[in-house]
Amino acid sequence: SSTTTLGNLDGCQDDSWKRIWKLPCPRNVQMFAWRVRHESLALRTNLARRGVPIEDTACLFCGRAAEDGAHLFIKCKVVKQVWRDLALEEERMKMEEITSVPEMMDHLWRIDEQKRICILTAWWLWWSNRNKLTEGELPWSAEEVARRTRSYTLEYQQVFSKKPKKQCDD
Repeated sequence: SSTTTLGNLDGCQDDSWKRIWKLPCPRNVQMFAWRVRHESLALRTNLARRGVPIEDTACLFCGRAAEDGAHLFIKCKVVKQVWRDLALEEERMKMEEITSVPEMMDHLWRIDEQKRICILTAWWLWWSNRNKLTEGELPWSAEEVARRTRSYTLEYQQVFSKKPKKQCDD
């Protein structure tokens, strides 16, 4: 008989946690991916839904839509530039059609590992960028986020992967 206890990951409905912890990247990116998968990021719509008093749920970058994960990481006109700079517009457009986080994560695991790491790193950097804005700091440009994504992805490949090295957008 198997009993599921708090913290027993074997009781999870899927194996996304195994995939996340095996990603060839640093723990902070893995933790971020875990939080995306479990929809635990402090997005403005999540905070409002949880009863946290929040003045406005609008996206901090464009102000045109509510800040949920789909908008912040995929649909926002500002983040779209990051995707274009990384030559991942085709992947972004596919993801724009996906309506649930589990489906999104499943999609990520069906694409090339290098692209997957690139996308997760870009999201993690974009989240950091968004948090700079919430703290009143000047955000990085989309071009700077893309540049850092390429640099970090290449570094992760050299440190964590046994595969030959290549650029994020190859």
